[in-house]
Amino acid sequence: MTGFVLPVLDDLFEPVWVALSEHPKSPPEYWTELFSEMSRYFLRDVKLRLSGLKEEELLDRTFDEKDWLSSKGYVEPANDADLARDAIAKADLSYFSSEAMVLSFLEGFYEICQDLGGIQFAEHYYTLVQSFIHRHNLRYQLSPPFLIHPTLAGILTNLIAVLRSATASDKHLRKLLREYEEAVSELRSGCTESRIKTCLHRQYMLIEGVAYREDPSRGRTLGDQLNNVDWPHITLKEVGAKLYGFRNDYPGMGHGTSDSGAKRDLDLRELIGLSSMLIGLAPYATSGLDLQQIYGPTGRPRPGELEGIKRS
Repeated sequence: MTGFVLPVLDDLFEPVWVALSEHPKSPPEYWTELFSEMSRYFLRDVKLRLSGLKEEELLDRTFDEKDWLSSKGYVEPANDADLARDAIAKADLSYFSSEAMVLSFLEGFYEICQDLGGIQFAEHYYTLVQSFIHRHNLRYQLSPPFLIHPTLAGILTNLIAVLRSATASDKHLRKLLREYEEAVSELRSGCTESRIKTCLHRQYMLIEGVAYREDPSRGRTLGDQLNNVDWPHITLKEVGAKLYGFRNDYPGMGHGTSDSGAKRDLDLRELIGLSSMLIGLAPYATSGLDLQQIYGPTGRPRPGELEGIKRS
């Protein structure tokens, strides 16, 4: 899934952690405090590879700053700034338990920065993380004092990505997706009404196909499927019915009947607006989508709720 922090977590070291250590307010204990705080957000079965260790010497246990051994090549990074810096640089952060844990760690460290170097130091951390989010085009926005939340663009991007993945295991759905993408690509030659109609028609077909594969008992058409899903209010159900009704009634979209109901030709307003509305139908028509994956992590753990070591 695109736009998450977890896949680019290793890239935090130079632009955030090193840059923060070079701030005039950075205290001598910065690296050891960062190491200590990071360790609290690692849960079970965390591994940290240090230089010189062989594969069989990887530490395979709960990550505990008080449990580092001086023998067999292990050191005590929590008590030495240089060792802590080196340990963080070489940490295998792929073992961070989840995106939610990473976000909770980043948010929680803002308060630690305030304790370590005051508000200027903490605000520099804010600026560095904000720049990191923008540089990697992550699906989050950072708001004061230090709250990370998903953007609308990020949610829609993930919805499309999850819908795409839902077609991966089905030959028929892959064909529908390919035909829709080909229709979209044809718009580069000119956004004529004919091409816009084809694009919208293919999008209707794709959503209809995904919904039918999930639950054939709801009906063969998108209209039948939308009539049998769990709507929170009758007005939303009517919106779904009217969107499907447009496909049937607008001349050249579903049928070749009279154009008596058409007020004007289709243009870019329909290409953008109606396409967005149809994507918005997907969570209703295809209830099997992983909505938590689309929105992003919620209910993130706070420091007092973490397993393992506590801050002294």
